[in-house]
Amino acid sequence: MLTPPTGEPHSELREALTHAKVLVSELYPQMRQAVVGCFIFLRFFCPAIVSPHTAGIIDCTSSERASELPLIVAANSHPLVVLVAPVPNQAMSALVLLSKLFQALASGVEFDGTKEEHMLRLNPFIQKNQLVVRIYLDNLTVCVVVLVEWLNG
Repeated sequence: MLTPPTGEPHSELREALTHAKVLVSELYPQMRQAVVGCFIFLRFFCPAIVSPHTAGIIDCTSSERASELPLIVAANSHPLVVLVAPVPNQAMSALVLLSKLFQALASGVEFDGTKEEHMLRLNPFIQKNQLVVRIYLDNLTVCVVVLVEWLNG
């Protein structure tokens, strides 16, 4: 469950998100939330999901050696990027699917079944949670956007 952001996010990040949202909304008004969502999910949430050890979510003990851990090539990453993952391969596959689901939710696009037919059953989840994600993303930029609109106004 996403909870509303509390406190103030880093001002530089908030300003960058607001700037992107304003610029995109001038050309493509229907994409104003997608640009914020795709950035936040693609750069922060999804990497933490797919690689929880690098985000500090799980701890790799010092007794684990990198050579004993499975190597996972990150989906949609540079061909030379290989992650050393302290999670089992089956769990990693589930985390990658979860990341794909959240990215689809952030972009507002449902699965069409052309690439991964098994993901079609997740479309009701996307439909049900679109509003929650939209509100969450608006809360990241709404105060600054209102100020920018008032200043330009």
